[in-house]
Amino acid sequence: MSETPATDSADFVVIPCVNCGAKLKLRATAVKYMKEAQCPKCYKKVPIAPEQRGEKPAAPAPPPAASAAPASAAAPAAAAPAAEAGDPSALMTRLQALEARVRVLEVTNALLKDALGKAP
Repeated sequence: MSETPATDSADFVVIPCVNCGAKLKLRATAVKYMKEAQCPKCYKKVPIAPEQRGEKPAAPAPPPAASAAPASAAAPAAAAPAAEAGDPSALMTRLQALEARVRVLEVTNALLKDALGKAP
């Protein structure tokens, strides 16, 4: 009879799913090489933070240089410095801008799916 070795709880990392709240129990040695994992409950991708992989968090990126960005992208970028300061109204403004962007992307996605479905 061969016995499987007992696993220590220190060998695992528990990461909560950002979508459904399920706890993903992953081997610590595997997490080092993963950037995301699939939730076994909702089947969506769960990002794995650098801290959870044992890495130091990346330094914040320098602010982008002034460019010809569309007006819809300018609003979230303008709210970013105030949001970092922790101003609740700035955070709310940024959240609303991001939610609006998500809605636009969802509509675009639906239109593209319809167009592909109707293609000969």
